[in-house]
Amino acid sequence: MAQQWEPAGSKSTWDDLVEDIIGRDTALVQAHLTELLVWLQDLNWPGAPCVADFLAGVGRPVIPHARAILQGSDREWQYWVLIRLIDRWPQELVAEVEPELMTLAHLEIHDEVEIMALAQLMKHHMVDPSMARRLVDHKRLVYQSTPSLLDWLEPTNPSQ
Repeated sequence: MAQQWEPAGSKSTWDDLVEDIIGRDTALVQAHLTELLVWLQDLNWPGAPCVADFLAGVGRPVIPHARAILQGSDREWQYWVLIRLIDRWPQELVAEVEPELMTLAHLEIHDEVEIMALAQLMKHHMVDPSMARRLVDHKRLVYQSTPSLLDWLEPTNPSQ
């Protein structure tokens, strides 16, 4: 029987499926990173947090796949990749997706994805402090109805 890499079938079996996947040979697992990233489309799925933890530790081989997600249009998927992968990467890996983070940070969709992208840029000092201040101030005006979204930006606020 062929190895299943993506979430499918009964959700009651997904935790066991993830344990089986993660226990396999590293080279084999890395050949299926695209399929494994499907788990990050919804971190509420059984097994998805374990896959996210595993993928966060894989590092550089995940970058092209994460980049493709950041360049895509699935906002929930982008959010989980930002929160569960990129937020845990060291600066040298984050630098490889800096252009995608910059694009997302400048969007005017008004959701958590653009805030998280900006937070990553600020956390790793990849954005000029004055530009970061302008973006934060602009987003503060836009997000007046949901200011809690901006909490992600406070710990790395460049003016503090």
